[in-house]
Amino acid sequence: MPLDLAAANAAAWAAAQPGVEVPAPAGRVRLVDGAWRVDGPRGPVALHARDPQREADCAVAAALDAQPGAGVLAVIGLGPGYVLDALERRGWTGRVLAVEIEPDMVATWLARRDWGPWLSTGRLRVLVAPEFTGASDGWRLFGDGVREPAVVVNPVLARLHPDRVEAARALVARVLFDAQANAEARRAFGGRYLLNTLGNLRRLAEEGDVASLAGIAASVPAVVVGAGPSLDRNLDDLRAVQHRALVIAVDTAARALLSAGVVPHVIVAVDPSEANARHLADLPPCPQTCLVAEGSLDAEALMAFRGRTFFFCVSDHEPWPWLRAQGCGVGRLRAWGSVLTSAFDLALLLGCNPVAFAGSDLAFTGDRPYARGVVYEEDWRRLADWGVPMDAQWRQQLAAWPRVDEPDVAGHPARTASHLVAFRNWLVDQMQRDPSRIYANA
Repeated sequence: MPLDLAAANAAAWAAAQPGVEVPAPAGRVRLVDGAWRVDGPRGPVALHARDPQREADCAVAAALDAQPGAGVLAVIGLGPGYVLDALERRGWTGRVLAVEIEPDMVATWLARRDWGPWLSTGRLRVLVAPEFTGASDGWRLFGDGVREPAVVVNPVLARLHPDRVEAARALVARVLFDAQANAEARRAFGGRYLLNTLGNLRRLAEEGDVASLAGIAASVPAVVVGAGPSLDRNLDDLRAVQHRALVIAVDTAARALLSAGVVPHVIVAVDPSEANARHLADLPPCPQTCLVAEGSLDAEALMAFRGRTFFFCVSDHEPWPWLRAQGCGVGRLRAWGSVLTSAFDLALLLGCNPVAFAGSDLAFTGDRPYARGVVYEEDWRRLADWGVPMDAQWRQQLAAWPRVDEPDVAGHPARTASHLVAFRNWLVDQMQRDPSRIYANA
């Protein structure tokens, strides 16, 4: 195929999947006697049958018959893309999540035919091993995640690399979980987002826009501070560096920091609930601290930061289209289920480099849900006075989440939960997309 076709496909890839680079071939896949072959333990092995189109037709038919009405097809081992050809012949109009566990095949796929219609319409997203950059955005293909996807697995790769194929299946399940979590969040908070934002119209008109902060801290070190249990042992170090770096705290961590003499430059808040407003009510004095707040924040959470608030939105939900039409739009920060993700995105918007994390366990370190000194400390002490020890309270809170064990920074198993793992994965994905900065887990 002409080189300009591969270049055109690469441009379509870049436009559809910003920040996801086409991997450079490493020579593991070669065209031999009309068949694409991958290196196996005993030499090159053909990735497809002698009639690859017929093989793809059969695989697609079996997958879609097994999952009638599926709107998403997960393809593990896209190879040269014959599965996409088969879908076109069937007139199937759904979406495809391709998990390519053999990175060398991507260049081959891009050079084989014009894939622009698949990429430019958003019907196809390709996740490439080993990083699978872009996985955190894959949930968009699944809508509300109610229906399981149909699945096609390259049988040769399944035989050669069963562990990689299982990891790819787990990745598909993770993306589906992300879609379900997003849909549940929209159902749970949609009404409150709308009503709170409308209630904050005057503050939105009077206060700042997060977009005005873009680039104002270029190359300034930042520490993004969460309220994980490890924050307790980070406080002394944070006191020592708070005048040498921009301290960006999530709302949950603000009270613990201020009580320990660490004054954050910025506090970030997203959750619109009344319960979450407790984190910002009756804080120790911090007149120099700015609040970067989602427009739907509960009004009580905004009270102490009049004249020091910068608003943002996290999506194009109502009433933002209407507000923009009235000249009252604000910039956007990304949110992936946790205020920590928005705080990180703020550090990127500001231009900070390097970006360090503190208290960002995303795990139940020491079998605790939070650091000491957060707003829940008062609740814990009250119950402890009534005879329920704090460690028993923490165990009860942790029991609400099915246990998940993931390797920590030292490679040891850490107790966490599926939603926390999803937040971690999103953060890692964004870092892989922007390798120009230094990231550190403190």
